[in-house]
Amino acid sequence: MRSEVEDSEYYSEELVRAPDPVEGLHVDGEGSDVGEEGSEGFEGDEGFEEESEIHDEFGDEFYDNWEERATDEIADLGCMNLKEITVEEIKSLHFPDREVAFLFYNLYAKMNGFVARRYRSRRNLNNEMIQQSFVCFRQGFRKARICDGVEVADRKREPKPETRCGCEAEMRVHIDKDSGRWIVTYFQEVHNHKMLEDTLTFMLSGHRRMNSATIDQMNMMLKVGIKTPQIYASFVQTAGGCENVPFFKRDMYNRIHNQRRIIGGDASACLMLLQRMKVENPGMFVRHLADKEGRLVHLFWCDNCSQLDYEIFGDVLVFNATYCKNKYMCPLVVFSGVNHHNQTIVFAAALVANETEETYKWLLQQFLEGMKGKAPKCVITDGHRAMKKAIESIFPNLYHRLCAWHLLRNATSNKSNPVFSSEFKKCMLFDYEVAEFEEHWNNVVSELGLQDNPWVCDLYARRHMWATAHIRGNFFGGFQTTSRCEGIHSMLGKFVHSRHNLKDFVEQFF
Repeated sequence: MRSEVEDSEYYSEELVRAPDPVEGLHVDGEGSDVGEEGSEGFEGDEGFEEESEIHDEFGDEFYDNWEERATDEIADLGCMNLKEITVEEIKSLHFPDREVAFLFYNLYAKMNGFVARRYRSRRNLNNEMIQQSFVCFRQGFRKARICDGVEVADRKREPKPETRCGCEAEMRVHIDKDSGRWIVTYFQEVHNHKMLEDTLTFMLSGHRRMNSATIDQMNMMLKVGIKTPQIYASFVQTAGGCENVPFFKRDMYNRIHNQRRIIGGDASACLMLLQRMKVENPGMFVRHLADKEGRLVHLFWCDNCSQLDYEIFGDVLVFNATYCKNKYMCPLVVFSGVNHHNQTIVFAAALVANETEETYKWLLQQFLEGMKGKAPKCVITDGHRAMKKAIESIFPNLYHRLCAWHLLRNATSNKSNPVFSSEFKKCMLFDYEVAEFEEHWNNVVSELGLQDNPWVCDLYARRHMWATAHIRGNFFGGFQTTSRCEGIHSMLGKFVHSRHNLKDFVEQFF
């Protein structure tokens, strides 16, 4: 059931066929009414067939005080008492176009407890609009559900409450040939239903509006991570109550959803956003990779500030991937480090389609290009196999350290032996000499009977990537884990979530 003014402003247009574009107008056949079948022509009077009939209807006095009765813009409507205005006063008005006429009738409807919608229109032989009708939102009746030419009485779901009741309230405007203005030729003020109280009229969909200032304020609050219910609550508090806010929380959700339905594709909009940012910041580095069908696969970016930070503090690099930060569930890879104040800094970020070796090779190549060819001296990761192989290929001379937290978690999940986990932690973090480490490791493995365990053997083979005794002498900036990356991911979670598209995600990231 439609009563919306914008979302459901649908109406039929009747083409007037006559020997002359203006004279001899008539309706060709039956009209197509919204919500009912078989209604013929216009209800009420039959419209003006000739321009001369307008003059005959109103007389020469109609043009007296013509300028004083002009309604040219929205500001003019504020000077009218629309609750007390009479039919004669309404029929004396004239408008510059149909839009202003509709604004008048809809504002009149708001002040009198209903909402208006556009209805039928007429065109002449030159396809020029000459007549438009506006009606009450309860005009007509609900159409019956037809299937294979047979009316279906039973519906799979319960129908919405009936709102149409055949109300005949209507305002009709016709273009005046001499002045080019739209004049009111028919006005029916009688309704066959009760009017809403003034305090409830704003709830009708045709009167709910979010102006540009409200939308801008909402978008600014969304960008800083404020949730939609909290934004609506702030509007309610500022206005002094829900009845003073001309829209619902649902309207805010609809507006946000419509903004995210990007014309031309989400990926294209995201790339356009990054290109605009690149124009504003010429040093910004942006690269993307598309497949054979033109679909975005990988996206990498770093700005001027990040490049400057890397130039100074880029000896140590930490990167990790996280999920569920956008609607496509693409992994987000953040390259980070630490500055001289022991603060976490972000060097670059990327959205990728997968976590294969080829993907990480492409990422590291873009990272190296974006950082003017400077390679880090050491890197800390969670031990992902694809990461390890890509690092060995692109950065063969750097030192690769594994995250201590991930290693302890893997030890616990693989062996489920508290004694082994405790002793492994000592081997990894205690400041042993190499000989002491080897002795302690051999004792632990022998006592627990793990000499032939594949996972333990593989762990020992990678001891140069995690044991303090073997990594001594390399600079890691205080890093032992990738927990700083996890902290960045946690912070991002306050601003972005799984229903954000790519464009929204990038906006929130910056």
